[in-house]
Amino acid sequence: MVRFGSSSKNFEVHPSDAIAAQFGGTLNAVVHFLPNFIGFRMVLISATDERTNHLLYQWMIAVNVQEANITKIFEVYLQNNRDQTIALTVKNRYSVQRSFRISCSHPEYVRIENDIVMLSGHKAIDVSLIFLLNNGVKLPEVLIFVTNVENNLQEEAYSMKLIYHD
Repeated sequence: MVRFGSSSKNFEVHPSDAIAAQFGGTLNAVVHFLPNFIGFRMVLISATDERTNHLLYQWMIAVNVQEANITKIFEVYLQNNRDQTIALTVKNRYSVQRSFRISCSHPEYVRIENDIVMLSGHKAIDVSLIFLLNNGVKLPEVLIFVTNVENNLQEEAYSMKLIYHD
């Protein structure tokens, strides 16, 4: 049984559970990367034998994260100490069907309902963003990213300036 892991919480390796492997065989893994920093970092991805805890393989990945290209800025008014939901309209500006991944710079404070949406050409959909405010943390800003699933390129990046009131 082989288990994949990462030296960074920004890298999510799937499968997250241990998987069976044959000697000399190959396994497929998918790595999702959600940066919360700007700059250059080295990250390790490892494969270990779950039974013996021995390292089987390790890969070093160099990442260089640049500041997001913000396409729209919103002011979002939130009531203190209460989870709140807002709707964000995601549009497909292409004439053909596309799938988009919606992600957040702070997923521990903002939950995205339907984080992957498929839209016909020139169609739009409202995606619910749930701000988890009952934890007492007051972020000044959250970035929302809309990424084309097909080529993994950023389509939109929204800056949500958060304004709190009672």
